[in-house]
Amino acid sequence: MAHGDGSERIRQVAWTRVIEPQIKRGVRKIDVPIKPLMKQLESEGFLKNRPRQFCTALRKEAFLAEKGLVLDSVEGPPSGTSTTVVLHFRLATDSKARTSAEPEETAEEWAKRVTEPILGLMKEEIAAHGGGMNYLRWVRGEDEGEGAA
Repeated sequence: MAHGDGSERIRQVAWTRVIEPQIKRGVRKIDVPIKPLMKQLESEGFLKNRPRQFCTALRKEAFLAEKGLVLDSVEGPPSGTSTTVVLHFRLATDSKARTSAEPEETAEEWAKRVTEPILGLMKEEIAAHGGGMNYLRWVRGEDEGEGAA
């Protein structure tokens, strides 16, 4: 293998064999452990014992931007370069770079995603007032001061 293309090969293999398959399965937070990736490439003739090259190759800003990834954290020793390192990525929500595995969100999907967490939020409050109409009357103050002129 030529000396200059090692980091690009690392990024290409990490993308096609580790990152992209996770995205296709719907994972939005992607973990990339360095040791298994190193072992895989070493078995294909890549230079042995190069954890620093693997760790830095996968942190390259141009690679992250192109693939729409954000590096959330680096798990491992303080140096951040070891066979024990695990890189934790997430998909950049504001990224224009999208994969074929990440289709655009439809308006219906967006509406459901945004409103689902608040469904039933007022259920108990409304029930305490005897239903929706009674709750609205209470909110409007229609029950109070009906005799006031």
